[in-house]
Amino acid sequence: NAQDVKLGMAAIDDKWAKLAGDEAAKRKWLEEQLALQQEMDRLRILFAEQAKSLSRWYKDTVESLNADRTFGGDSLEEVLAHSAKIDESDAKLKADSDSKLEEVQTISKKMEELGVKDNKYTVLTVADMKQGEKAMQDAMAARREAYETEKQRQEAMEAKRIEYAKAADDFLAWLAAQTVQIDALQGDDPEKLAEEVKAVILGGK
Repeated sequence: NAQDVKLGMAAIDDKWAKLAGDEAAKRKWLEEQLALQQEMDRLRILFAEQAKSLSRWYKDTVESLNADRTFGGDSLEEVLAHSAKIDESDAKLKADSDSKLEEVQTISKKMEELGVKDNKYTVLTVADMKQGEKAMQDAMAARREAYETEKQRQEAMEAKRIEYAKAADDFLAWLAAQTVQIDALQGDDPEKLAEEVKAVILGGK
């Protein structure tokens, strides 16, 4: 009868509506999964690029630090003045390292939150970056140690320079005093004058 037909049609409509709803939900889920996979891959690539760049930066920085063994000049004053430059360099390198490392760690954290377990674009990890940071810190410490060694060498040389300068001043003062005494000697007997000069010199020693 007509009522049965209506009920049958309604049931069919409900089924088609459910199927359509299921299809829309499935399509939405697939789109979300695709977007998720795309974001995960974007982060993998970004991490690989940043990690490679930071790894190279650490390597170049360590090489530069290890080669930096000219500490201002050949005098104690110049070497002492160079200490502030080393402090400034260390502070800048640390700030740059902290900033670059934070960027890599932030990307890594986002990857973990999205469930990324591997990265086909690189073998580098955050642990590798921290090893690079440690190598830089060690190179900074080695440069500072080399600087302290050079400073001590210059201090020892400066002490010697002061000692030699004092010895020279003392000698010149002694020589001047001897000259005054010798100039004051009088007499016509050369042998006697020679003896007196000798006595002055020996007496001044």
